[in-house]
Amino acid sequence: MEEEKALRAALHLLKIRDRSIFELKSRLKRKKFPPAIIDKIIAKLLTQKLLDDEKFAKLWIDFRSSFRPKGERVLRLELQKFGLAQEIIDQALKGQSSQDVQFELAYKAALKKRAFKTLPPDEFHQKITGFLARRGFSWEVIQQVIAKMSKSEQLG
Repeated sequence: MEEEKALRAALHLLKIRDRSIFELKSRLKRKKFPPAIIDKIIAKLLTQKLLDDEKFAKLWIDFRSSFRPKGERVLRLELQKFGLAQEIIDQALKGQSSQDVQFELAYKAALKKRAFKTLPPDEFHQKITGFLARRGFSWEVIQQVIAKMSKSEQLG
């Protein structure tokens, strides 16, 4: 009975979005399920391939890249928060770490801040720098984005 209830709770959480093993265990613990039942449910979900940390990491990065672009540093911290192993994080971020990819993500994020465009150039640079830095982009990438945005402002 308790096991069935735990399985239903786990499947409900997975229906909302994919989860890491650590995250699902934590959520089930919060619901006061016994550790033995949680371990049994996790094992069952792993064998059924409904729970996969590698898949979760890739999906999380894809989601972030599409909707809320973040730099590699912030993505790494988020994935660590989900309890993923360092090797899984490194593998998932492999394609994200190039300077070109980081630049494209940062530029995409910066373009969404239309309100900043009405500011004087110094304040604009300050706001965009802070915004991108908080999202985990490197100083080099931020400088490239500001240069491109400034150039396109002069041309357009």
